[in-house]
Amino acid sequence: MGISGLAARIHAATNDTYLAGLWKSELIRGLCWTAHPLHKNPKRFNSKPRAPTWSWASMKGPLTISYAKLVHWEPQIEILDAWTRPVEANNLFGDAPEGEIRIRGRLKLAQARCGYTLQGVDEEQFHATTLFDASEDLEKEPWRLRAGGFTHAYMDRIKDFTFGAFPVWVLPVIAYWPIVGEEKKGKKLACLVLMECGENTFSRQGFAWRLSKGNNDDWDEKDEDGENSWFGAGWEMRDVTLI
Repeated sequence: MGISGLAARIHAATNDTYLAGLWKSELIRGLCWTAHPLHKNPKRFNSKPRAPTWSWASMKGPLTISYAKLVHWEPQIEILDAWTRPVEANNLFGDAPEGEIRIRGRLKLAQARCGYTLQGVDEEQFHATTLFDASEDLEKEPWRLRAGGFTHAYMDRIKDFTFGAFPVWVLPVIAYWPIVGEEKKGKKLACLVLMECGENTFSRQGFAWRLSKGNNDDWDEKDEDGENSWFGAGWEMRDVTLI
């Protein structure tokens, strides 16, 4: 059975709305996916798109979907509207390259640049970029590239970010609180990384699972939108459309 057949069965059992690979009842968490970091060359179906950029179905290659592991979480966006237009009107569960999600949420401008870390790790091989504050001049101060920005993001098409720094917008989708042992740690933000392609219109470029540096052994008590954090100031509340 293909994905469309399975989706049809789930719809029959739940009456949930299918949106190019995602379900409306789980749409916020459904946006939390990344291209698999060990896949050599993830790419979109650009010549014949199968889904909007916000859906995993727009990608060719293995993916990582980890939201099911998030127990203590809260939404950081409000879904105002969502729709898709399938290629075949009589198959609601097939390819749907046209579709939009209208979202109200907090956005902040940053810049993304792929390179080498202080540890000598080539970010490109993991489809990762470093995110820097938009005010930093990476051309005049190239030492900032190796010093690193405020976090890393997994990009859907990493080669788009290997030839310079590009402006991107960071949109927290969910907040979650890691549990280490029995201790609840500080608030972390899982975020879409977006590029503006029209007035209040954005395409997805990647995803950041946190807005601080470190790995899962480095969880701390700090809130990632708290005082003195990068997302603690300078963001805008906006109504935007994802395509």
